[in-house]
Amino acid sequence: MRSKKICMFGLILMIFSVLILTNCVRLATGLATSTAKDKNLIGRTEIVEPLDYGNYVYYFPVSGADFGNSLSAFIEKHPKLRIVTSASDGAVVYGPTVGYFVICEKIK
Repeated sequence: MRSKKICMFGLILMIFSVLILTNCVRLATGLATSTAKDKNLIGRTEIVEPLDYGNYVYYFPVSGADFGNSLSAFIEKHPKLRIVTSASDGAVVYGPTVGYFVICEKIK
């Protein structure tokens, strides 16, 4: 009886592992396709002004090619700022990325 429960638990665990792996492969394939499509949109998408949180912290409420083009326009408009880091507001596990936080510093 106990060995049947262990086998059943192992089977369920294996099924969940396969489902997770399948979703990871689909996700990676989707991201690669999305990136390839974005290359065709460079310079031809919406430019969005970021929200200024003060202290050189900005939020761009866009992703994909819109973020790339908006960030490029922001860099051109602010030549005395240098980007220190950036982070998306979402993660694949928790939800889609809607925008990016960008932290800058003044160039001395």
